[in-house]
This record gives sequence, structure tokens and C-alpha cells, in this order.
Amino acid sequence: MSGSTSTTRDNILNVASELYASKGYTAVSMRDVAAVVGVTPANLYHHFKDKECLIRAALAQVFGERTAPLETLLLAQASPAQQFDCFIDWFVRLVFDDTIFSRLLTRELLDGTPERLRYLTQTVFDRPISLLTQVMRARPSDADPVLSVISVTSIILGHRQLAAALPHLREGKADYADTQILIEHLKALLCRAFTGVPDAGRV
Repeated sequence: MSGSTSTTRDNILNVASELYASKGYTAVSMRDVAAVVGVTPANLYHHFKDKECLIRAALAQVFGERTAPLETLLLAQASPAQQFDCFIDWFVRLVFDDTIFSRLLTRELLDGTPERLRYLTQTVFDRPISLLTQVMRARPSDADPVLSVISVTSIILGHRQLAAALPHLREGKADYADTQILIEHLKALLCRAFTGVPDAGRV
């Protein structure tokens, strides 16, 4: 594949990702993507035979690129406790700071077809989940490691979904949506949940 062809394909995927994140799948046509990229519809179909192929490729690129650094980050930590903290820090910042990632992930979990969810799980999500499962197995806890990873991930995603509403709660505070405050809160809370010991007792 030539450099020009590769660049065009990457541009298509980047534009499609942004449009799908902001407007949703059904509101964005292949013609819409082609117009923003600056190519003809025929050129777009040269790279992607139909809309489903484009959606799948765009999601795989976004999720794959964003989750790729996790393995290196985890391997740089000296202990399972530090790896666990590293994941919380990384994932909170990812879902709060990367709007395209968080919106596409939410849309896909809610509206993704079974076939596309299976493809994305097997090709993108399985590796980071496996890495985190290994971390959980090394922690001093008798909880199911796979369910533990799912629970931790779900808690963080839930905080992201509720962030805009938190300042309006009767007992809410604006800084509840502050990423650093949330990171420290979750580290302490989840440490107690999975080890039964306070934050200072992490190993």
C-alpha cells in the first residue's frame, strides 16, 4: 500500500470516528464522510466496501490505538498494587479526556450489533482484559479476577456517564468530576474492596 493510499485511509478513519462519536452511526452517511475527507464517494468505497466495514475499521482503530499503551504502562510497574493503580489512573484519564473514545465506546456498548461487538471484543478488548485479569490474580483477593476487572471498568465508565449530573445533586460537588480527585478516591475505595485493608496497607 502506497503512502498516499495509507494516508487517505487514515484520514477517512479519523473523520469517520469523529463524526460517529458526535452524531451517531445512523446520522452519518458514507457521502457525509467522503465530503468531510474531501474525496469522492467512489474513492471512499474503494477503501471500504460499505458502511459497516467503515464503522468496524474506525472503531478498531480508535479502540486499538487508545488501549495499545496499557501493556507497556503495566510492565513498567514494580508490583501488582502499582499496576492496579496505574490502570485506574490511565483508564480514568482516557474516558474523561478522550471524548471520541468514550462516546464511541458508550455507543457501541448500547447499540453495537452482536457481530461487531464480538469482533471488537476478540480483536481489541480481549488483550487488555487479559492483562488486567493477570493483575487481579496477583492481588491479595479471593474475588473472581475476570469479574473484578469488569466491575472496576464499569465503575469508571459509570462515573464518566454521570459526571455532568454530579454538580446538580443535592449533596453533590463540582469537584466530584475532577479526574485527579476521582482517581485517588477510586484507588482507596477499590483497594479496600479487593484486599480488605486500608489504602496504607497496599502490597
